[in-house]
Amino acid sequence: MTRKMILVSMPFNIGVGGFKRSYFVLPHISRELYNEGFEVELYIPANAIRTALKFFVQETCRETATDYKDCHEKALNRVIETLQALEKESHYAIHINEKALSILLLLNAKLITSEQSNSKRGNSIGRYIIERNREFLMPIFERIAWEQVRQYYTNKISIIYSHHETVDALAVTGFLSKYANGVVLLMQLNIKGLIAKSILSNIRSKVLGVLAVSPQPIIESPLITGMTRDIRILIPALALDPALYAIDKSESQVEQYSAVYFGRLSREKGLTDLLRAWGIVSQREPKARLTLIGMPESRDILTIMYRYLTRFINIRYLGYLPLNKLYQEVVKHHVLIYPSYRDSFSMTVLEGLALGLKVVAYDIPAIRYIYSCSNMVHIVRKGNISSLAEGVLQWFYVDVEPNTYTKALISLYSSWEKVAKTEAQTILSISQQPIAKSKE
Repeated sequence: MTRKMILVSMPFNIGVGGFKRSYFVLPHISRELYNEGFEVELYIPANAIRTALKFFVQETCRETATDYKDCHEKALNRVIETLQALEKESHYAIHINEKALSILLLLNAKLITSEQSNSKRGNSIGRYIIERNREFLMPIFERIAWEQVRQYYTNKISIIYSHHETVDALAVTGFLSKYANGVVLLMQLNIKGLIAKSILSNIRSKVLGVLAVSPQPIIESPLITGMTRDIRILIPALALDPALYAIDKSESQVEQYSAVYFGRLSREKGLTDLLRAWGIVSQREPKARLTLIGMPESRDILTIMYRYLTRFINIRYLGYLPLNKLYQEVVKHHVLIYPSYRDSFSMTVLEGLALGLKVVAYDIPAIRYIYSCSNMVHIVRKGNISSLAEGVLQWFYVDVEPNTYTKALISLYSSWEKVAKTEAQTILSISQQPIAKSKE
């Protein structure tokens, strides 16, 4: 008997961890679920479409220097082409409601055009208010979008499976749960913020089980353990990007005393700590070179970065790089510096190891859980700038070959098919359990 599943996901390869995971795993997991008797339909939160459109607009304008209108049309086409490719790669095991998608695209197109118009008029106050209140505005935006597409999702649904614990994904899951027998959640990060917790509390009676990419999201979200006893840690939960395997490490000339950071440039990822530590590294080793790759989270971060870029000639900033260029650049370096304060898995660390880099990282649960047995990962106390600098300097002067654990780790997280099979079988197991009664 065929059962209907609505999969709430954000399937765009745009450099953000959760988005990338969805992009790579969706074709495989939809096939696995289809083979287990599920009819799988994709629902993309309106905010996720907006994020993808804005990213594609910026990328297109940056690469081609065309005007905004042309960039916007190309971004719309890229969203559609991405989803068409997803359907094809899944062997059409996943269904996308084209009428609902058209409505969501049109809604976002109008919003982004309005934002661009306000930006040209210099309306920075409006942008500031929106950015400062995103958590509160997101559910409102999703509600507006839902009211326009709900007619397509009122048929009886067996399971809602959300790939994300973000406010927009949880809001959509809440809307859809009224028509579903149960809900399964995937935790890639912890639940944070009053809005997300409130939405989750409203759907707790429908939650069948929770999946997580590591123990950290569960440890940091104690309300989850009060909602369901069925909590599963996926192993493997992620896989290395296929583009990484195209890099020939033997042909790459590693720059002596070179360090790199790649990923989101933010305080949460430890960027300010990294820059302060680099001041110590530069004094101790004048030949040292640091490369920063990624998009700044805010103008404040960009300001801080340029303050250091003007002070130190041995720091270069490359901005955002497409994956093939990113890996080609990263593989040239000795050390990956990754002082993140919050992560559930730290895929960047795994990518660094797979490319042959030694790593210095902060002692957070995800790093300790996954990488503490690797001889190529040096873990230092969170927030200790001098230890961070010392770790970088130590790695500059030491050659080390990956131990058995490091090799096994890279091998384990090498296949999205393997990830999808594990995930699908876990969902199948959870879906066969009776719905837990909510605890009042």
